[in-house]
Amino acid sequence: MWHNSLNVLAAVVCLVACTTNKEHLLPAGNTSMMDVWSAQTSEGGGSLAGRKLLDARLHLRRPVADGKEASTGETAFPRLPNPDLVMFVFPHMAGGVPIPGYSTVFPMFGRVEYAMPGETIK
Repeated sequence: MWHNSLNVLAAVVCLVACTTNKEHLLPAGNTSMMDVWSAQTSEGGGSLAGRKLLDARLHLRRPVADGKEASTGETAFPRLPNPDLVMFVFPHMAGGVPIPGYSTVFPMFGRVEYAMPGETIK
């Protein structure tokens, strides 16, 4: 008896949840995303939260002196060699249909690997 009433209650809750209106939950306003962004940052009136956000961004911003900082990741973690393997598939029959011979190229390892800092690649 309780089991049936719980099933009916769950069905009613699901049906009520499906009858919500998008316009009721998310009313369309006249503000654009740029207006919302400006209001939340210091551009829209100098709010304290916006000023803190701008200060944090300026603190994290680093100048690139002569391009050396941009390439340190490439030199610190060089790619390990991943040779291409060439496989030749001989002519064969597949389901009574002749398939001509062909070659295909694929990498030896399934993903790109990087050397740890200080490891040498030879």
